[in-house]
Amino acid sequence: MNSNNKSMRSDAKQLRHHLKTQRRHRATELVRVLREEKPRLACALLLLEAKLEPAKNRIVPTKQLTTHIERWFFINAKRLPQSDSTLGKRPGNLEKLVQSINLLSERSLHDLRKRAKLCRYMAEGLPAKSLIARRMAVRFEAIHEAGGAWHDWLLLMDIAAKGGGNHARLTEQYAERQDVALTNYRLRLVALLPILDASVPRRAGRPSPDLVAKSGSPGSPKKGRGNKSTSPRP
Repeated sequence: MNSNNKSMRSDAKQLRHHLKTQRRHRATELVRVLREEKPRLACALLLLEAKLEPAKNRIVPTKQLTTHIERWFFINAKRLPQSDSTLGKRPGNLEKLVQSINLLSERSLHDLRKRAKLCRYMAEGLPAKSLIARRMAVRFEAIHEAGGAWHDWLLLMDIAAKGGGNHARLTEQYAERQDVALTNYRLRLVALLPILDASVPRRAGRPSPDLVAKSGSPGSPKKGRGNKSTSPRP
């Protein structure tokens, strides 16, 4: 047992060293790219500022903005593979909702996390005195953080498996923590989606593009452990 623990600690130490080295290399590369793209980025920001100028003095009630944000997230959640058959139907069926979320692919769960992050930041940009906005920001932050923890353990498990195999002790440890984090993430989604379902107006179609950013493409079908995203957590 002690020899196994020592071996696992040694593997974890090597993995930390590998990740630190990788981060340094990627940081150096990022700085290089940003320096090369600095003139183009400056022009793009100036153009964006000019495009947003007409909306500078536009007044939109906070309640309307929060409704659009929630609607955008909920509509995109319903479009995810294997979720549209159960989400958004009334009366809500908790058992079907749990089953639907459990069937979501890794790609779809990752997309939900990124969309929750965007909604969180939009909510945090609303007036701080708004209780509705603060509560919404907290809800989306919980989804973003829970999904981020799951994704981090997923990436660590994948990296450890590439180095020591799927049955290495370190890989198994990370897999156990990934399973716990995934359960927590799913539970938070189960708790959030009915709240959004109740708050989204039934007449609502797509939200106005003037208020909320356009969504990305739907997630891909389920994939195996060997095909995970290797992008770092934003």
